[in-house]
Amino acid sequence: MLRIVSIAQKMDAIYNFSRNRNKKCESTLRKNEVISMSTEKESGAEAAKKAEKKVKAAEAKAETALKTAKKTVKNTVASKKKPAVKKPTVSIEVQFAGKSFTAADLQKRAEEFYRSQKGAAVILKTMELYVKPEEGRVYVVANGEETGSFEI
Repeated sequence: MLRIVSIAQKMDAIYNFSRNRNKKCESTLRKNEVISMSTEKESGAEAAKKAEKKVKAAEAKAETALKTAKKTVKNTVASKKKPAVKKPTVSIEVQFAGKSFTAADLQKRAEEFYRSQKGAAVILKTMELYVKPEEGRVYVVANGEETGSFEI
């Protein structure tokens, strides 16, 4: 909600700036018209056409400035993204009945167990380990099929 309010405030400031600038351009053009009308002694219709062109040009410049300011605000808001949250590094160590082992140790031993059961050439896609410390065993399910168990 705070972002929307700040963006709305910025957009209002940009709009007010462009509106004030547009008024200044119009008053400058009117002054120039009076000077040119008195010095050149043109007919009223020709002077009015020139004045209209100058006002339209000033309005176009003001519109361009407004569009540029809006893009700048959008880019500024879009570039202020929150940094990605890093996941913490996790190390698992199980201690039970005087024994201690880590998840990496169990994974390595399970891979060795699987390769000894099925052969070294078999591709290992998935592996699930079920640790039962009260039995002192690790049950291995590799590639969706129960492979067996080994002692911790």
